[in-house]
Amino acid sequence: MHNLKYSNYLIFLFVTPHPANAVDTPENPAQRYVTLCKAAGDSVRLDVLRVLRQESMGVLELCRIFDIPQPRMSHHLKIMLNAGLVRTKREAANVFYRRAVPQTDDPVRDLHAGLLAGADQLPLTGRPARRLTAVHRERARQSRAFFSRHASELREHQARIAEYPNYAECFDSARLQAGLDHDARVLEVGPGDSPLLTELAAAYNTVTALDNVPSMLDLARQRAAATNVTFLEGDLESLSGDWDLIVLNMVLHHMSSPANAMATCAARLSARGTLLLADLCAHDQAWARKACGDRWLGFEPAEVTEWANAAGLIAQSASFVAMKNGFQVQVHAFSHADQPHLHSTRSR
Repeated sequence: MHNLKYSNYLIFLFVTPHPANAVDTPENPAQRYVTLCKAAGDSVRLDVLRVLRQESMGVLELCRIFDIPQPRMSHHLKIMLNAGLVRTKREAANVFYRRAVPQTDDPVRDLHAGLLAGADQLPLTGRPARRLTAVHRERARQSRAFFSRHASELREHQARIAEYPNYAECFDSARLQAGLDHDARVLEVGPGDSPLLTELAAAYNTVTALDNVPSMLDLARQRAAATNVTFLEGDLESLSGDWDLIVLNMVLHHMSSPANAMATCAARLSARGTLLLADLCAHDQAWARKACGDRWLGFEPAEVTEWANAAGLIAQSASFVAMKNGFQVQVHAFSHADQPHLHSTRSR
């Protein structure tokens, strides 16, 4: 009987699940140092770290980018996960990998940060770079196809998540704080059927509505018939010129690469410009993928700020509004780093 209990105890030890984002961090800093160096000491893993700098990728997408079998890629990811170089984010049945931020209490934090900084100095080139671009294009193609098929149904589905009037006060407050005059050049990306475009047309003399799906642009035309609104069909990346206000209202979670989208917006802002963004906080409502074409189930606020900072922008304000259905909306205003810093945060 004693041996049976002992065996059961051993089995319990070995089958207890390891937390998804747990890091095997030995108490000995020297051993932690060795673990980190070994994990980074592979050319494929360094390439993966570069790709994951501001990207969330699934295993199959990484396999496609680097043209290696899934078991091998999973092996690389497990090594980096255990070393604390990457972290996972589960969205329903999907698991995405992101680069882990060096922790302040890690005894080898400086080494971790140095490894990442060194990897970023080496640009991704050749076939992996072309395949990464192909992954982004495929994501964008899927999004366009969804909105082309379901444009007429989206208003009903969006009402189940977060309608603009429910957070309009916070959005308008952030917009007014930017202090732009009526002659400001304003761009709204993906306006759809929201009443926001009409409000922007009433507040500014020159407003442009941009969308890469003709049926969605038609909805915007029907909603905002003002003569000072120009409707453009195309992608954000193909747009030229600079803008005093760029608006991303509930569109970031549809984009193939949110970090790249924010970087593009930053590059299109004028010196006094403001990027005004409203989107969902991270959630677990997987039905939104199928019903609303959501690629990402919201974002952590720190994640959004990290992307803005990487693009050379700083936060001017942040507000959070809780919806009755359990969703939460985050509203951010970002500007160039040399603009006056008037950061404020509030929740409702």
